[in-house]
Amino acid sequence: MDVNDVRYSSLYPLNGNPVPGVSGSPFDWANSVRGWYPDSSIHTYTDTWTEFRFFVDGGVAMVVDSVSLWYKRNSLGPRRFDFRSHKDLYGSAIDAILLSESDVSWHKWSIPLDSFTVNGFEQVTFRIYGDGAPSQTAGYFSIDSVAIFGSIVPSQSLHLRAFIAGPFVDSLDLLRDDLRTQGLVPLVDPYGSSKTVTSEVLAVSGDTAIVDWILVELRHPYNPQQVLRSIPSLLRRDGVIVSTNGVNPPVIDLDTGQYYLALKHRNHLAVMTATPVSLSDTIDFTLSSIPVFGAGLRKQIGSSWCLWEGDVNGDNSIRYIGEGNDRDLLLQDIGGVSPTNTTGGYLNTDVNMDGVTKYTGQNNDRDLILFNIGGIIPTNVRFGSVP
Repeated sequence: MDVNDVRYSSLYPLNGNPVPGVSGSPFDWANSVRGWYPDSSIHTYTDTWTEFRFFVDGGVAMVVDSVSLWYKRNSLGPRRFDFRSHKDLYGSAIDAILLSESDVSWHKWSIPLDSFTVNGFEQVTFRIYGDGAPSQTAGYFSIDSVAIFGSIVPSQSLHLRAFIAGPFVDSLDLLRDDLRTQGLVPLVDPYGSSKTVTSEVLAVSGDTAIVDWILVELRHPYNPQQVLRSIPSLLRRDGVIVSTNGVNPPVIDLDTGQYYLALKHRNHLAVMTATPVSLSDTIDFTLSSIPVFGAGLRKQIGSSWCLWEGDVNGDNSIRYIGEGNDRDLLLQDIGGVSPTNTTGGYLNTDVNMDGVTKYTGQNNDRDLILFNIGGIIPTNVRFGSVP
């Protein structure tokens, strides 16, 4: 395999100082990717790492098959090395190796990544953690000659805009970002794809501030039930959907053509284009001129169209009473006894997304569910029609 044509950069470790490593490889980045000995005030290798990063430009996606590097420890250095990724916030090792106490020579380490996909405009960070050192002040390890192997595939940027009804403010034509200002938006996507966002992206305020995660789906042009790609993305206050860097559009590794495009949110009914659309077009679900799949799948607030709020349990329907209803989950989250209780957090039962689940009183979440099924007959059900 050829080494991918990517823009590459790396940073010094957060703790410790760089030390010399081996040189001579064409992929030696001249002191940029090196190990270190820990600062004497740290006294542990547990949270000590060296890291390297690379960035993939727009217009392409990258499928990383493996990473190779050289490593070395001194006689007092760590006995175990863990290779970890930003994709799960470094929570688990992708690969690990153990060394004996006497093993202090240079070794090559090849880490298989099983088609680790990197979309355009995405930055990737890998870390090598050292652990198990008998001495915390004189031990060190070095990393050098990093190479990244894989393939470049075509990709397309998706230009999307949508409003979700829960936090929508008609007078401003913007979404509220209460979850972000309260520090409740998670750094890992809630859709199980291990996409991550940095605290720096969530610190941005104003009209382009992040509101929440949203899931973008590309579906087969002849079978809208077949999901080809799912991309956890970020929804801004102005309705623009962006990648995890908070600025650029999401990127999909599919050939040019037409596809059904769907949006899903964790407590709103999904929406999908009525027909396959070109990915080069701008799809603005806030406009009535964009036809959608099924009937009544958007809620009109003022002159804007939004995704219906209130699908708390994610079963593609909004129900007030009966089996599988959404209302009972609100009562459960506040304690199930006193309806005047409230609870805060990143909860699907927080229908209006103000950071608090409320069953009664001003700005409660229960009334939104009742209103969205018609407001009069509690047995009514609003069904989603995205397959």
